[in-house]
Parts: sequence; structure tokens; C-alpha cells
Amino acid sequence: MRETFRLQKADLQETLVNQQKSLILFFIYIGKELPVFAEVQQKMQVVLQRLTDNVLKQEDKN
Repeated sequence: MRETFRLQKADLQETLVNQQKSLILFFIYIGKELPVFAEVQQKMQVVLQRLTDNVLKQEDKN
């Protein structure tokens, strides 16, 4: 999970810097089986895109 975040965090970080915002994140995996890397990577991409979109929406509201 950490590796998928490291590989995909650039867009979110760039958006946060451009919007002069900060964000503290942590992820907790509570499944009983270890997931496949590709599945975690795909889900992490969805989560990070949603976070990026939300940061941009917040800026539009202000």
C-alpha cells in the first residue's frame, strides 16, 4: 500500500502546493488476506483522484 501511494502521490501533492493547502493522510488495511498489488494500485489511484478533485472543488467554493 505504501508503494502504491509513493508511486501515485505526485498529482495530489502538486495540487496541494498550487492551492497552498496541506493534508495529512493515513491508510489502514483491515482485510484478512493480502491483496494483489495491481488491485491496491488501482484503488489507490481512485482514492487519490477523489482527494485531488475535492481539493480543487474546495478552492472553487472559496
